[in-house]
Amino acid sequence: MASWIVFTRNDPGSADDAADRVVFVRDRFSWLALIFTPIVLLWHGLWLAFILFMALAAGLQALVFIAGIPPMVPPIILAGASLLVALDLAGLRARKLVRQGYDEETVISAPSLVEAEQRFFDRWSGPSAPAQPVTPPPAPSGRPPGLIEGPPSWRAVQGQAKGPIIGSLDTGNTGA
Repeated sequence: MASWIVFTRNDPGSADDAADRVVFVRDRFSWLALIFTPIVLLWHGLWLAFILFMALAAGLQALVFIAGIPPMVPPIILAGASLLVALDLAGLRARKLVRQGYDEETVISAPSLVEAEQRFFDRWSGPSAPAQPVTPPPAPSGRPPGLIEGPPSWRAVQGQAKGPIIGSLDTGNTGA
């Protein structure tokens, strides 16, 4: 079963537009990234990673000519860099989406992209609205505004005693 990281973007627009802004990223090892690292990086628009990979390759080739390191060292180091990209391609794509303003919504386990999309959209309620300040609900009409909730034996309006007060603060109020 594959894992899919779901990213959404809350931009103004209709619900159909919001559904088009949902991105599914499969979290797995990428064999293509292992073999064709620069092409895969360009395909996904990971420009910084592509530039760093190419700078590493050029630097290693320069070391072969300048420092006289054995010619088999650069391919071994580049194979290690390709392995790292293949292992973390989903993470690189996720960081790119977050920088572009997407939010990580959830992780879905499904055997295919179609099933992952169906599972996500079955329970997705659309883009979340911006947070509104919480205001207390208005008091229902028909009750005095200061009514204390509880059993009928001690229900009373605030500020009015139901019977004589016991203790040293007895004010003689016999209630309403």
